[in-house]
Amino acid sequence: MSRFSDNYLIEYHVIVFIFNSLVILKDFLMINNTIFLEK
Repeated sequence: MSRFSDNYLIEYHVIVFIFNSLVILKDFLMINNTIFLEK
């Protein structure tokens, strides 16, 4: 049972990490777009 919870925690952290990366990437692209549009 403890092994299952460990695997679940690892998967949860990977999903959170990917989600945070996508959010950061989206914000970065939006900032680049606004800078590009203002030029």
